[in-house]
Amino acid sequence: MKLSSFSYLMKEGFKNVFKNKTMSFASTATVCACILLMIFSYCFETNIAYMLEQIEESIGIAVFLDDGVTADDIIRISDEINTIDYISKVEYISPDEALDELVADWGVDEGILEGFTGSNNPLSNSFEIEISDITQQKNVVAQIEAINGVKSVRHAQNETDVLINVERVFRYVGIAILLLWL
Repeated sequence: MKLSSFSYLMKEGFKNVFKNKTMSFASTATVCACILLMIFSYCFETNIAYMLEQIEESIGIAVFLDDGVTADDIIRISDEINTIDYISKVEYISPDEALDELVADWGVDEGILEGFTGSNNPLSNSFEIEISDITQQKNVVAQIEAINGVKSVRHAQNETDVLINVERVFRYVGIAILLLWL
């Protein structure tokens, strides 16, 4: 294309934009509205995904050990837990530490727990576990329950399933909205 042809086309294009102001404004406004909706949809989906990721990180597993476990048993159980895939953090909580946390959480009502110190402490040895992929929580819990010396495992499987489904719905809705505006 010659430079003179290009300048002619540009000159005629600008002349027609100002000649047909209403249609030019309508088409520009439509394009801007579509771009804005696409940006808002992307921001909404990204923020929802970030919030769900933050909630996902707060979901954990509590493992309670049998009464009378020895220090060697605790180390063995910890080592076995650490070998399980998708576990990102394992923290041992002694009965005394658990009681201190309980007293700190209850605050004003801590007098209720005064008699539960030393050998009168009813709380058991436990581990707090964080996993890297909550979709694997069922598998991780099943492997932990199979470890000798584990009394019980507390996990929020129902809440995890709801969270996974909500995340999936928001992801698909966000992608659908983005595709509608393309």
